[in-house]
Order: sequence, then structure tokens, then C-alpha cells
Amino acid sequence: MVKNLKVLIRGLLAPVIGFSLAKDWQTAKLKTSGYEGDATLDSLASRIESLATPEKLPHDERLVEIAKAFRDSTNQNKDSQPIRVLDIGGSFGEHFFHLQKLMPEHHFDWTVLETEGHCSIIPEFLTSIKGLRFISEPPASDQHFDIALLSSVIQYVDAPYDLLTMALQISDSVIINRLPLSPYAKDRVAIQRPGLLGSKGSYPVHIFSETAFTEYLEPIAEIRSRWMVPQDSAVIRFKYIENQGFLLKPRLNTSV
Repeated sequence: MVKNLKVLIRGLLAPVIGFSLAKDWQTAKLKTSGYEGDATLDSLASRIESLATPEKLPHDERLVEIAKAFRDSTNQNKDSQPIRVLDIGGSFGEHFFHLQKLMPEHHFDWTVLETEGHCSIIPEFLTSIKGLRFISEPPASDQHFDIALLSSVIQYVDAPYDLLTMALQISDSVIINRLPLSPYAKDRVAIQRPGLLGSKGSYPVHIFSETAFTEYLEPIAEIRSRWMVPQDSAVIRFKYIENQGFLLKPRLNTSV
């Protein structure tokens, strides 16, 4: 009953905060401020102060399954070379700090791939931290990583399947988290407003068909584990859509 009431309220508020369906990706882009709009970047910048003391970052329940997927991916790598991670859309590298605390037995060589706009607001104290770097261009195809992490990211890019395939091509394992999978027969596009009336920006987002997404994965990746992310959800036209996570192992014939 309580859940149904929350879904009803979020559905009613969708035009001003939350998710509302759009005709297509291009239409959604034209109706939103985008990922590098002033409101979005200002909202991101408000988190910088907490990173000055990363040891005080609050625990996030969503990290439990990510840490488990990291351990499942690195159980052959204990006490050896640093684990090379490509954190696609990794913002200010928060996962780097969290995983250091959760997996103290490992060392990380952590690369965050972000947009130019996001990289432009990364403070100097973060760029000077050993083992953490930020880039705004995809790595060369001859670079290789132990793990590619995509947490709440592929749904926000123009060509999500191309990005996922690229990650599978250059990594031994791929961890996806906070991915919206719906009961729709086909992928849909929505406009997301994380703040009231676009106060924190607005941007287009893919809402993937669970059936279509898993069918896409079948020839290019093995699903090693899968979990729900109850802390994140979308309500699309009064339908509750819970985000999910995956640990993927690339198949040898992965190609775009």
C-alpha cells in the first residue's frame, strides 16, 4: 500500500521532478539542459567539499554488491600488481575511495573517464592523489584494464550499446550498476529531472527493455552475477522500475 502510494505521488510529480517519457533521444536532448549545463555542473560541484576528507565519506549500501563483484573479479589478483580500473562516468572518483576502504588488501590504478565539462571542475587536490587519474577521451584500443566500472552511466550516453561493447573489448570484467531495466518490449527514452523544476539540471536517459538488453548481452558477454539496486528506482508513467547491476565477463568474439 505504501509503495503504491509512493509510485502514485512520483508519477503525478513526474513533469516537475523525476522521469517523463520522451518521443526519442534527440527530442529529449532538445528539451533538457544536458549533462554539462550550468545547473548540472553546479550540483556536481557541491559534492567536492566532502571529498577533501574521503575517509569520512558515508557508507553507501549500493557499494555492497559492487565490492562483491570486485572481489569476484580479482580473486586471482590478491597481493599482486595494482588492479587497473576504468571508471567510466566516475565523476570525482568516489568509488576509488570507497573501494580502498572496503578492499584494503588490494591496490588500485584507477582511471576515471568523464566529460570535458566535468573534468574542468575537478579540483587540484584530487588530481594529485596517487593511483587516481582523470581523462576526458576514451583510452586507446590497445590499453587494457582488469575491470571497467559503469555505475549509472550507460543510460545517459547517446550510444549506450557502443559504450558497453567498448568496455567489454578493453577489460577482463565489466561491472554495471544502477541500470534501469523495464518490462517494456523495446527501449524507451525519458527526461530526468533530479531536482524540482530542473534546479539540478535535466537530461535525457535511456530506459532499457530488460528483454532487449539481456538479448544484446548474450553473444558478447557472460553474466557472472546479477543483483537488484533497491536504493535507486524510476517511476515511468506510474510503473515502478528498479535499477539492477551486473558482473559481466566478455566473450572472446566481442565486437562492435
